[in-house]
Amino acid sequence: MSVESQECCEILYIPRRRVLECLQQNADAAMQMLRIALGRLHDAHRKIEGLALMTVYGRVARLLLECGYESNGEWRVDHGTEEIAAMVGASREMVSRVLKDMSETGSVRRDKRRLIVIDRTAVADRMRASGGQLAA
Repeated sequence: MSVESQECCEILYIPRRRVLECLQQNADAAMQMLRIALGRLHDAHRKIEGLALMTVYGRVARLLLECGYESNGEWRVDHGTEEIAAMVGASREMVSRVLKDMSETGSVRRDKRRLIVIDRTAVADRMRASGGQLAA
């Protein structure tokens, strides 16, 4: 297994055996771990449920809004078309069509291998129109 960081950081590695020992000896730690795991499972279930009812356009729009980040006053998304397709459960061709439509309507533009969301409000409106909502 390997880990790659986008920025310099410090990593603390705790062997699996030590974590399991801690959880066996400390009920509060075990309960906290369980709460976190259940919260993540709940969030994942809510996302899957929402994605099942959304169109590809809505799923792509949601991804652009949730996976982007602010940089120099622009909302950037570093995922490529193929990666977006895998993340939203659609073909690369369909995602390309959605991004082309967003580009033609002035919501998104390409900058090399990145996407820049020009009009986040329009993208969010289109996502909501297809039955989606942003994760809490």
